[in-house]
Amino acid sequence: MKSTSTKLIFFFALLAVSIFLSAPGVAQGVYSTLYWPNFDISGTLRQIESINVNGTGRTIVVSQANVGDPTAVEVDPVAGKIYWHDQSPSSRIRRANLNGTGVETFVASSGFASTISLDPYHGKIYWPNFDVSGTLRQIERINLDGTGREIVIPQASAGEPIAIKVDGLNEKIYWFDQANNRIMRANLDGTGITIFVAGSGFASQIDIDPVNGKMYWPNFDVVAGTGRIESINLDGTGRGIVIPQSSAVDPVAITLDVPNGKIYWYTQTPSSIRRANLNGTSVETFIANPGYASTIVIPKQMSGTLPLRLLSFSGKEQENHIRLVWATAAEVNTESFSIERSQNPADFRAIGSVAANAASGQYNFTDAGIASGQTYYYRLKMLDIGGAFTYSPTIQVQTGSSTRPTGYRLFPNPVVSDVLYLQALNGDPSPIRLRIVDLQGRIILQGSYTYKGDRFEVRVANLPKGQFVLQVATGESAEFQSLKFVK
Repeated sequence: MKSTSTKLIFFFALLAVSIFLSAPGVAQGVYSTLYWPNFDISGTLRQIESINVNGTGRTIVVSQANVGDPTAVEVDPVAGKIYWHDQSPSSRIRRANLNGTGVETFVASSGFASTISLDPYHGKIYWPNFDVSGTLRQIERINLDGTGREIVIPQASAGEPIAIKVDGLNEKIYWFDQANNRIMRANLDGTGITIFVAGSGFASQIDIDPVNGKMYWPNFDVVAGTGRIESINLDGTGRGIVIPQSSAVDPVAITLDVPNGKIYWYTQTPSSIRRANLNGTSVETFIANPGYASTIVIPKQMSGTLPLRLLSFSGKEQENHIRLVWATAAEVNTESFSIERSQNPADFRAIGSVAANAASGQYNFTDAGIASGQTYYYRLKMLDIGGAFTYSPTIQVQTGSSTRPTGYRLFPNPVVSDVLYLQALNGDPSPIRLRIVDLQGRIILQGSYTYKGDRFEVRVANLPKGQFVLQVATGESAEFQSLKFVK
């Protein structure tokens, strides 16, 4: 790591952007709008902008005359407020209505707040109070009504806190300690401080996916000027690269759009906001000229608020359909489960619904509208009687190839009267190519067969006694399905 002074020079270059994206199933407006401070570090432009997530309607939300020097930005969609850190003339956290009116100072003398994190579950705002001109390093919070400012993580434990993220659902706070190149974690009351990710790289932004239990951050090499985006499970396992350096380039900030299966990040070269699927595929440029962007936050719809626990959720192809199975516990006032399907991790649509049955907690759904050789993604939208909902994790099911047999039944086995019968499980009468091989792989018999009634008939009178493998394929497929039998 570089010296503290060198790191601070780099950090001052990291001025902020905030992205706020849509969450399906809630009101439009802020949930389909992206917000960020356009901070031109080579000039004098300072303003907070917004754009629809479909790429239209870019506009100024808080003008240069009212914004000061904006860095970290956060949005409270319920109260209709936007928060930002104004570093000049003195460090303070300000807020305004989402239409840019009602600008006011929310926290005076906040210290340098490189990030701001909303905890809607407990009605609080958190930030790192980083005194760049002195030695004060601590994490603070305040109620959304402006009362109760207090220290959560004191200087003795905080290290040099930069990025912070509150997981109110699981009652944890995470922060990047640049002095020790690591991501830390603690309970919301400041107890239970542990090292969560050692050797994290410079993580100027952290985001949490509480639904799927993951954390994401940009691992930025300050010396080399390159980086990648990584993730880790919230239980501390499964650390891996999501966006490699070739696509991430030099990422400084990230945010997640979990309902739509997207990750967004700001890269400095060239200056742009990019996005991809959460699995790292389909990388594209979303905004080509956002201004310098260093922190990204997306206030998410509150998750997990329904009084139930999803114990399991799985899917499996069975003949010509996919069967989904899930189990719950501790259901209270659950109304129904809407089943949503997509052929990519983003564009979901409802395909059916299952009424709640809290007494059993056991559910299933059959999706018959599938095709062979496809990948399907499923999630559950779990609703209560008041209309609130949350999403399950997304699962993936792969169906068989369109040129590969969906399955056959071979009988009688062992052979009786020197005749074998082969029956397509899906009733497909298409002609087949068939061969019989011994256990050494030598072809003993082969040919083409057509349906007789509801089955194929294979005469094996000339086969010696022993074990054999019948191999079958349809159409022009080079892939054979193997079925062992005894004569």
